[in-house]
Order: sequence, then C-alpha cells, then structure tokens
Amino acid sequence: MKTYKALILGICCYGLFIASITAQSVDELFWDNLEQMRFDNPDSAMLELNRHYSDFLAQKDTVNAIRSLTRLSTVYGNQAQYKGSYDQLWKALLLANEANLERQKALINRRIGRFYAFC
Repeated sequence: MKTYKALILGICCYGLFIASITAQSVDELFWDNLEQMRFDNPDSAMLELNRHYSDFLAQKDTVNAIRSLTRLSTVYGNQAQYKGSYDQLWKALLLANEANLERQKALINRRIGRFYAFC
C-alpha cells in the first residue's frame, strides 16, 4: 500500500515539474520570438511590444509590463531613436518604483544612464 502511495506521489510531482518547465519554456519562447522580430521587422516588434505592454498592465502583471517596456526601449535604441528608448525606460522605472521592484529599478537605472548621453 505504501508503495502505491509513493508511486502516485512521485507521478504527481513529476507531472507538476514537467508542467512548470513547459510553462517556463513557452514564456521564454514568446520573448525569444519578439527578440528575433526586433532584428527582422522592428516596426512590427514595436507594435507587438506596445500591445503586450497594454495587455500586461490590464492583467496587473507589472513584471512583464516592465519587461515589455525595456525590450521596447532596446528596439528604439537599435533604430537610433534614443529619445523613444529613454522615454520607455522612464515609464518602466515609474512602474518598478510603484511596485517596489528593487532589482528592476537598478537594471532600469543603469540603462537610463547609458541612453542619457544620447538624448
């Protein structure tokens, strides 16, 4: 009897593990596709990132909203549109401050400093 319980528990744990890996893989695949799009078609990448930013805000997913803005900032920067990049980073910083996300604030501040010289 104990063997069956252990087996069932093991199968359940394995299923949860696989589900978490799959969810993480789908999330990373989504961001990787947007990353590739910024090289192939930056205008489409900007539209897509703006749309996802709005969707994440509506879902109250601040971390991914910030991630969308920082990726959008990168696309603007790659197009030598430094003011647009700078503006996106400031929006991201305001969100990070509001949510008390210290790590994101530090990363965004570093990126703002990099683009400050171009604006």
